[in-house]
Amino acid sequence: MPPRNERIAAMVRGELAKNPNVGNDALLEKARAIDPKVRRLSPRQFHATYRLPALRAGAPKKAESKPAESRRPESGAPDGTADAGAAAPRPSAAPASAAPASAAPASASKALARPHAPEREAVRAILQTVAREALGTEDRASFVRLLDSLDERAATILSIFGRT
Repeated sequence: MPPRNERIAAMVRGELAKNPNVGNDALLEKARAIDPKVRRLSPRQFHATYRLPALRAGAPKKAESKPAESRRPESGAPDGTADAGAAAPRPSAAPASAAPASAAPASASKALARPHAPEREAVRAILQTVAREALGTEDRASFVRLLDSLDERAATILSIFGRT
């Protein structure tokens, strides 16, 4: 792939500023008129090299996520089982240092207007914990142990709704 041409990048930024809905094909044709080497790029490569960076530069910045200390802590019994009334899942089997730095914070949605909202949040927290632990597994054996724990977690979910 040829190196990025700054004249084309400036043209793409200008066109997107004028009309954010301009098509990739129209931009590619204008770019080919500026630099014939761009003819070698596929529309997908052109989009990734020129259009996407221009769109990202013009997009509003997202707010930073909360620091780890302000997240709500997870709690559970020492043996890993949760009571029927507890809304928090059991703690993660993986140590905190093994979690990836880009781990998403727990769900912040509090839809209390819905029926069964606390139960729904408890189930959601359990499922998010399972997904986080699955992503944190480092070998096949730990993933199999996670799968073996699904029966316990299903029992916890059923107990939330008063079923056994």
